[in-house]
Amino acid sequence: MASKEWQEDVFVGQRSTLQRSVVCTGHGQFPVMVRTGAMSLGIVYRYNGGHYGLDGTLATSYSEDGGRSWSKSIPVVPSGEDVRNPAFGINADGSWIVVYWKAGLHCYEENDDDEMVWKWRTPAAQGEIPALYVAMSHDQGKSWIHQPPMLSKRLGIISPFGRIIRAADGALLLAAYGRARDAEMHSPFELIVLRSEDEGLTWPHEYLVAPEHNEFSICVMPDGKILGAARHHSDYTSMISSADNGRTWTSPEVITRVDEHPADLTLLSSDKVLMTINRRRRPMGCMALLSYDNG
Repeated sequence: MASKEWQEDVFVGQRSTLQRSVVCTGHGQFPVMVRTGAMSLGIVYRYNGGHYGLDGTLATSYSEDGGRSWSKSIPVVPSGEDVRNPAFGINADGSWIVVYWKAGLHCYEENDDDEMVWKWRTPAAQGEIPALYVAMSHDQGKSWIHQPPMLSKRLGIISPFGRIIRAADGALLLAAYGRARDAEMHSPFELIVLRSEDEGLTWPHEYLVAPEHNEFSICVMPDGKILGAARHHSDYTSMISSADNGRTWTSPEVITRVDEHPADLTLLSSDKVLMTINRRRRPMGCMALLSYDNG
């Protein structure tokens, strides 16, 4: 296990220090972390590529000491198809589940220099190209079993996002977004959740959360209500909730200013929720909000 720790300044009313540890270097975009045990953590992130690029793929690392040190990067999928935008969770038997998108199958074409470059296609042009890929690991990410890829019934282009959660009725829920199959080119994304009743093997049920939203973090409150924070296409964060295990959702309510997104939600105690947000307005960095009334 590699180990490197240091402290950096943090300002919360008064200057203090924040302990940090390196997970990986030269990689690490789009990270999603889950607790896998009392002192163990797992994380999945983009590996071997920039924000775009066919060489980019996904890797996982694990920590057995509460995040102070981490294993080496373990690739999930071979490079070559711009594998990206992971969702990550744990099922009932402790297996790791990673759901991802292969953008290389949807968003590239050859330019005049015979180079493959990123270019959006219309959702209708996606046809029967698989949209969602599921990989499962029974050994903390050291090896992976890949399930058959899936098509979304609702979306032609679809990207998973964030942590996979367990609803109060036992089903697993996965957030995803993309353009509807009949949408115009460059139209705003729709936000949906997918539901699995077989511990993540298949995701046949899809429910609309909100139009014009994407990048959705969800967590379950003690009373079973699901609380979510979503990025609006105008670049602020909205709060949305569900009282029926993700089948229907409230209307979005604005919670941040423009350029404060995406958000991540964590239940800290019976009524306290932590929201961390990427702040893209000065002073730039990370921002945290606390709710003492279940959001």
